[in-house]
Amino acid sequence: SFDFPTGTSNLGGEYTAGNDAAIPDNVPSYTSNSDGNWDDVNIWTPTAPPGGPNGFIVVIRAVDSVSTNGNRRFAYRTTIDGVLDVNDSWGHNLGTVNGTGKLYLEDAILPAGRFTSFFSCSGGTLEYGGSSSYTIIADRIDTVKNLFFTGTGTKTLPNKDLVICNLLKIDGPALNNDLYDRKLTLLGALQRLNTGAFISGTGATA
Repeated sequence: SFDFPTGTSNLGGEYTAGNDAAIPDNVPSYTSNSDGNWDDVNIWTPTAPPGGPNGFIVVIRAVDSVSTNGNRRFAYRTTIDGVLDVNDSWGHNLGTVNGTGKLYLEDAILPAGRFTSFFSCSGGTLEYGGSSSYTIIADRIDTVKNLFFTGTGTKTLPNKDLVICNLLKIDGPALNNDLYDRKLTLLGALQRLNTGAFISGTGATA
């Protein structure tokens, strides 16, 4: 039964209803079998539906690199053991994200999803690249195993304290902490390569 608020006379939307036994409790899983694009049905085992494995369980093997190759890619659960290259595409929802691979972005905003496992000291690598300058939006980042900044331009750290468990790598761009002067706790190593620069900021919290 449904309780309607006073004055409501209709119920709109999409719904699934039925007995527990009549509703499947398993979600199909698709595993990458080579490098390629998300919407290439042939890089997935079993062969994915047209448009790629949207809405299903997605596993990217350690030896594979998969590009989203477009906007609005969706998954129920995503295991990134290889590379998921989001580039500067947008509108994605990766569901529950785990694995020890790399999530590559060329934009300040993370895809939607639950990153608790992936962003942990036993999780994966988050890489911000590209040639443009931007300020990281870290609403769902507190701790990350490896944090890489590549490409060119200036990547500005967020208004938030961060913990990097293993490696902070700056390979090419300037990494700016001078805007917000927040605390970085580095439990491992810092690598500064090529033209990479670190603008550390000042003050008690920097």
